[in-house]
Amino acid sequence: MIRRADTRGIPIAVHYHNSQLVSLAMSGTIHPRTLLKFGCAPLMQQKTKHEWWGDFAGSALQIVQWYGNTFDSLAGAVKTAGGLHCSNQSVVENGMHLLMQLHLEMRLTVEYNSAQLRYQIALCNLATNVCDDVLNNLLVRTASMHIQLEQQYVSWMQSCH
Repeated sequence: MIRRADTRGIPIAVHYHNSQLVSLAMSGTIHPRTLLKFGCAPLMQQKTKHEWWGDFAGSALQIVQWYGNTFDSLAGAVKTAGGLHCSNQSVVENGMHLLMQLHLEMRLTVEYNSAQLRYQIALCNLATNVCDDVLNNLLVRTASMHIQLEQQYVSWMQSCH
């Protein structure tokens, strides 16, 4: 289905594991990360990618993430953002497919995953936030993330024309 959409020029926008599936379907690779990433983290946008991040370009954006695998983007892909523990946080493949290995759509789901956060902290996983930091001011932070996500979708739709 993914390959057919690509062949027919149908754009795809995906989050998290689905970005790995799209990459794999398009001959990319998926591999385990060195450290599992759990919690909130700053996103490092590519400075030249104002068209993707709009007014958020160059600012310190907070994202939510928890995953153990990552993908390698294809040759010619445009990286719009990366992070300290994951270089492919947001990538545009074939000029039309938006692959986001991050969560900007999250809300209170973070609270339900606090047990996993505490477990990763107990393991001394350096890619994990202290649970209280993740839950601090959560509603305000996730509201901001939703605005950022809307900007990504608007940019994606504009790039597909």
